[in-house]
Amino acid sequence: MKQLSVLSLNHISFAYPNSPEAVFSDISVTFPLGWTAVVGDNGIGKTTLMRIAIGQTTASEGTVIPDPKRAICGYCPQRSDSAPENLDEFANDWSTETMGIRRTLDIEDDWPWRFDTLSGGERKRLQLACALAVRPDILVFDEPSNHVDSRTRSAIATAMQGFDGIGILVSHDVDLIDATVSQCVFLQRQHVGGLNRTIAVTRNGNYTQAESQLRNESARSQRDLMQARGEFQRLTREQTQRNQHLQHIEKMKDGRHIDRKDHDARNTHKLAKALVWISRPLD
Repeated sequence: MKQLSVLSLNHISFAYPNSPEAVFSDISVTFPLGWTAVVGDNGIGKTTLMRIAIGQTTASEGTVIPDPKRAICGYCPQRSDSAPENLDEFANDWSTETMGIRRTLDIEDDWPWRFDTLSGGERKRLQLACALAVRPDILVFDEPSNHVDSRTRSAIATAMQGFDGIGILVSHDVDLIDATVSQCVFLQRQHVGGLNRTIAVTRNGNYTQAESQLRNESARSQRDLMQARGEFQRLTREQTQRNQHLQHIEKMKDGRHIDRKDHDARNTHKLAKALVWISRPLD
């Protein structure tokens, strides 16, 4: 199969059975070649979206293009206590490419045979190696650097940099994101139509660059909002002043506000009425 150049999730919605609220609705996002970080609060649906992207979970609505069932997908889960499905195949794979993966992640030959005795960091490296060893078109690493030592974190970054397919990194590790990705997708809650919805905001660059863009955009939006509010208040004041002026004119026309003892004002009012009557156009 020809190498995939892009993975598109279009108008994706997902809700658990009998749940009154969807995890997310109408999410659209594109993953090009290279690594993209998916960032968001815990519980916002990052892992669910990734499982949909690689065909492990079916969306309630929307499409994934190309169909992940027609692609080779690798996945490394958050938890490190489950042995990879292809662990036996990896244990017996001595190809040049797989040997390179072993060296990059510093995998010892006997690790696949004693998974249950490995440390958390060793298990994580073995999980990552097995995900890479399937030669995936699409590769998802879900929080790979959680609870690992600096040696493992460095090996993860090196392995990611050597991958040339479509890579998706779900992580809160800013240093790892900054070292490996060229695009960030921020899953955020936004108040839309009276409801809190999850939206996907894509920005180029690593986390530091993308977050700076979002911060600048937010500051511009805040300034625009303040300017709009100021203009609305100005127009409201002007309208109030015009209304007050019209009310004053109406009072002047009927003369009811003039003090009976203020003869000068009453005479002025009579003169003004006479001038208005004289200036009227003839029929």
